Amino acid sequence: MSAYFSLTFEVNKTSNVIKNFYNALINSGLIFKSGYFESKDDTYEDIVEWNQKKLDDDFVLGYKEHCSNDYKQLLFNYYDFSEVRLFIMNHREKSSFTFELIVPEEDLIEYEKENTGNTEYKIAERMEYLKYLAKQVWMKDDVLAIQSGWENSDVPPYAEEIEEGARPQLEPFCIINSLSNLKEPGWMFESTEKNGVFIENTEHWYNKLDELVICEDKDL
Repeated sequence: MSAYFSLTFEVNKTSNVIKNFYNALINSGLIFKSGYFESKDDTYEDIVEWNQKKLDDDFVLGYKEHCSNDYKQLLFNYYDFSEVRLFIMNHREKSSFTFELIVPEEDLIEYEKENTGNTEYKIAERMEYLKYLAKQVWMKDDVLAIQSGWENSDVPPYAEEIEEGARPQLEPFCIINSLSNLKEPGWMFESTEKNGVFIENTEHWYNKLDELVICEDKDL
């Protein structure tokens, strides 16, 4: 199974939130391809209706419940990514939930042979497409926070926790509403529309790449 890089979009639980967010993704450059797995033959409208009904019921899949009862996932086309998949995570005790947009980590890492015969690893330019997508969605929909992480990253905090001082997950970037007193070496800041701030963590970007290289070498 592939390791995935994820963009986590946190949104309040409201009426029509599913359709509004999906439309924001499409208006930002994603192209609907199909449903995923058991919903691969469902139409876009069917998936929107199913997922909104699930959210209206504050549904959470039980441990012994079949996955066909869960929120339905979507596949999108976006530039030359090999896979772009979206699913929903819901916790009943929270007033917000998350859309998780995932792409294979291998789509974001380039491998080149050096003259010495060693392999050089670097982040692919495709990351710029994800940064652009995040900024566009922030402007087009009422998103509370957008955070990013690799397969082995921690679970990102909620927006309300960030406002209380929790460190956002920016591996390598995030968009949040308030800076608070959050600052670390290697962080770059850019103001966005709708009272947002885009933060890029250049130092952790490369540290994380080193970890990925080590994992890749072990696999070899």
